[in-house]
Amino acid sequence: PYVLPDNAEYALLDLNDPLTFNSFYIPGKPDGNLRKFISKGNWGVVDMIGSIVLLKKNYLSDRRLYRVLDEMPAISHEGLVKVDGNIEFLGYDAIFEKNQVRLTLFWKAAEQLKGNYGNFIDILNSNEEVKYRFEKPICYRMYPTYLWQKGEIVSEDYVVLIPESMKNGYSVKMGVFDYKTGISCS
Repeated sequence: PYVLPDNAEYALLDLNDPLTFNSFYIPGKPDGNLRKFISKGNWGVVDMIGSIVLLKKNYLSDRRLYRVLDEMPAISHEGLVKVDGNIEFLGYDAIFEKNQVRLTLFWKAAEQLKGNYGNFIDILNSNEEVKYRFEKPICYRMYPTYLWQKGEIVSEDYVVLIPESMKNGYSVKMGVFDYKTGISCS
């Protein structure tokens, strides 16, 4: 795996890039991944768009790529959807800014999960045509769903950029898929 120099203050990562993933991934050792890198270096999220995240060493941030929650949070847009009988989508929080949507998605492991799930976000224009799709593993490969314990509640943050041409009319759609097979679960 790649070793970042000790004096690095910032790290800019594309969490969907195979090179980034493979640089930090150790097969069969989920703690040998980005999760360990970020926690060990005390990296905080400065900003993010899609799968691109800017981290700063020893930076305290209210944003996280994911969180394991101790209790059920207050969720702005609740909507329980059971996915594949194993995972529940509890709802989301959204902050709409001038050209982006900041989302926090809330999940619960209904059962001990065996597979690894991914999700996608589609940005649709006013004609309901998909103009942007962002696909990724839930929790960015840092806390794979197969590690989740039954009953565990997890949130994940990400930011979707809205193209200037769509600022007057768009909608957001989300779905879940089996990350290994690519087969839709929703």
